[in-house]
Amino acid sequence: MTRFRIPTSKPVLIGLMTLLLGSGVYADTVRRNAITEAIEHARPAIVSLKTLRVVPAKFDNVDAGRVRGLGTGVVIDPRGYIVTNYHVVEEVDEIEARTADGLFFPASIIETDKRHDLAVLKVDVARPLPSVSLLGAGPGIRGETVIAIGNPYGLEDSVTLGIVSAVDRELKLPNGEVFQGLIQTDANINPGNSGGPLITIDGQLLGINVAIRSNAQGIAFAIPTQRVREIVGNMMSKAGNVGGVGIGIEENPIQRVGGIPAPPESAVRVRQVVPGSAAWQAGVREGDELIAIGVEPIETSFDLSRLFWNRREGEVLSVKVRRAGQEIEQRLTVSREQGDDSFLWELVGIRVRPVVDAVRRAQPKWEGGLLILEVRPGSPADQASLRPGDIIAGLHDRMVLETRHIRSVMRMPDFANSQPVRYHIVRDGQVFSNRITLPSAP
Repeated sequence: MTRFRIPTSKPVLIGLMTLLLGSGVYADTVRRNAITEAIEHARPAIVSLKTLRVVPAKFDNVDAGRVRGLGTGVVIDPRGYIVTNYHVVEEVDEIEARTADGLFFPASIIETDKRHDLAVLKVDVARPLPSVSLLGAGPGIRGETVIAIGNPYGLEDSVTLGIVSAVDRELKLPNGEVFQGLIQTDANINPGNSGGPLITIDGQLLGINVAIRSNAQGIAFAIPTQRVREIVGNMMSKAGNVGGVGIGIEENPIQRVGGIPAPPESAVRVRQVVPGSAAWQAGVREGDELIAIGVEPIETSFDLSRLFWNRREGEVLSVKVRRAGQEIEQRLTVSREQGDDSFLWELVGIRVRPVVDAVRRAQPKWEGGLLILEVRPGSPADQASLRPGDIIAGLHDRMVLETRHIRSVMRMPDFANSQPVRYHIVRDGQVFSNRITLPSAP
C-alpha cells in the first residue's frame, strides 16, 4: 500500500499558509465563532426604526417643528408584525422601518401597552420577512454571554457584547411605572437600541431591550421573551385582532440543541377542539399533534394565536397535523366568529366548564356557574387574580351559567363605559367579589 506523507519542510508550509490565507479559508475558519454565527442567525429579523413627531412650536433642539427619534424592532411574524418599545413610537406621526437588507417600509401602530412599554407595529410586505420565534431561549442565566443588536444614535445594525449581570430585577422609572422581572446586562445599550433584541450565544431571543440606567455605566435592562410573549398576546387578543381558531393545545415546546429545533415529533398536542369552529370543520380533532399552519411551525399557544392575527374572513390556510403516526394536511377557512370556548380563552384568558352543586352550596339563590380549569398568564383573568378552581357565578350583575352568557355581557352597548366590571366567584366554598377589565366583544 502506498502511503502519502504531508510535506513538513518550512518552504512548503509557508506556501500552504499563503495559499490558505489568500483563499480566505484560514480567515473563515479562525475568525468565525459562535458569536458571529448568533448574529448572522438573528440579524435578518432586526429592523431599524426612525420616527417623526410634528410639534406645534419650535424649540432650540427641534428642527422646523419636527422631532425625530430612533429605535429598533424585532420581526415576530413574516407578514410584517414587529415588536418594539412603546416609548419609541409614543405620540409619533410617522414611522419608517429599515430591514437588515436595506429595504424601507412605512410602519403603522397596531397595538400598544404603555404600562409594559411594548408596542406592535405592522409593515406591508410583498414577500415574507425573516422573523424570530418568541419561544425564545428560556430564562436568562447569570453570567451567560449575550448580544444586543440595534440602532444606537442612528448607527444602524450595531452589535454589542456583554453578559447577563442579574435576573428578576425591578426598575422604577421617573414616571412612576415599575418594571418587574427584568434581565440586567452590561452589554452597551444606548438611545436607539430601545425595542431591539438581546440574544443568546446560539442566536435565540432572550429579551427585548427596554431601558438604561441614567448616569450609569454597563447597566441596562431587557424584558424576558416569555413575558413579551404574554404581553403581546394579551394586547392583540384584547383588541379583537384574533380570528376564530377553536383549538386548545397542550404546550410541549420544541426542544433545541445548539439552537437547532428538534425533529417534528415534538409537535404540540390538540387538547380541545370547539365543535362547529373553523378547526372542527377542517377536520382537526382532539389528540392530533399540531405541527404547522401554512409553513409556520407551532411551538406555543402564542404561535397558534399569532397566525390568526387579522386574517380575512374566508381566508383558507393549510393545517398540518399528525394522527396515529401519519401526517395529514387539512384546509381551514378562517372565521371571525369564535366559538364561546375559544372566545373566552383569547379575550378573557380562561377555560371553563359549567357546574351547579358547588355554587348552590355557597349561595343557594344562585343557579350555577363556570368552573375555571385554566388561566392564561398575562390575560385579563390573570391580572384580576382569577385562578383555576374558582367558579364564576356572576359578571356585571348578570348570572353566568354558560359560556355564552359572558360573551353576551361583553357585547352590551354600555360595556366599554362600565370598566372595570364587577364579578362574583365561589372560591373554597366562600363567595368573593372583585373587578376585572375586559374588552368589548367584537
